[in-house]
Amino acid sequence: MKAALSPAQARNRERLIGLLEASYAENAAFTHTVVSFADRQKAAIFLDF
Repeated sequence: MKAALSPAQARNRERLIGLLEASYAENAAFTHTVVSFADRQKAAIFLDF
């Protein structure tokens, strides 16, 4: 799926990763989410977390 991203989508994915990493570094509470385990796994794979 990541290989099929357009250049703009790939840049936005990298930007999202940067925002998430900065948020987590600023406040660990940002790492807490209310989503299913399966959705968390999918996001982790897509975002390389």
